Amino acid sequence: MILGGGDPAINTAHIIDLKASAPAYEPVASMTHARFHVNAVLLPDRTVFVSGGNGQSEVVATAVLEAEIYDPATDTWIAAATAQAGRLYHSIALLLPDGRVLAAGSNPNRRDDELRLEIYHPPYLFRGPRPFIETVPQQILYGGEFEIHTPQAEEIHWVELIWLMATTHSCETGQRVVDLEFKAHDFCRLHVNVLSEQNIAPPGRYMLFLVNKRGVPSVARWVQLTGGGKPDHEPAEIKQQLAMHVTSKDNPAPGTKKPSD
Repeated sequence: MILGGGDPAINTAHIIDLKASAPAYEPVASMTHARFHVNAVLLPDRTVFVSGGNGQSEVVATAVLEAEIYDPATDTWIAAATAQAGRLYHSIALLLPDGRVLAAGSNPNRRDDELRLEIYHPPYLFRGPRPFIETVPQQILYGGEFEIHTPQAEEIHWVELIWLMATTHSCETGQRVVDLEFKAHDFCRLHVNVLSEQNIAPPGRYMLFLVNKRGVPSVARWVQLTGGGKPDHEPAEIKQQLAMHVTSKDNPAPGTKKPSD
């Protein structure tokens, strides 16, 4: 998903479905507010929390304080809470293991840093009791199986891994929510199968959430996804294969012709 940007800002949003035979960005419903330097966070209930940004680059007076949430199931936006601090250039928003969202940073005027933190409570925290993870392995293996002990086993709709965030300059291309197949073994145990495809879920640490049929997530447990063979598209090897040179008139990009004098 890509949204906002421009100067002055725009409110458009586009989504690409990489499972399509010919993937291409398609427009979806526009945000309520135009935003430049916007922050977006994938939530455990599959909605997208959007906050911060401004109407014009580096102009504090145009800060957008009202957050909003996109629901891809209905292609609609709903208004969320209003922040106390503007979040412009060099700001972030990220998902916490308890399902809340942390907003921090901002310094459109360099060296004048916004030091306040704000915590947003998504609507799913007010939909009733949360699922509870009693036990889960700290390490899970590609292609393997494991059990989760939970008193709400029969109420669980999703078992999912969410990659920890590392936002910079309003961009976070590593966000992902990865489904794990599961079955309720009895009223207090889930039998879970781990995927084998490392290009969908790279090795590393994830937040493991249980989400019930009302869309309410548990507090996450940290797990490490590991094991298996090397992925087909290992980033370090791809980088070595590319001609990573600075391009110029005398050193054009690979595959292009050198301009004639």
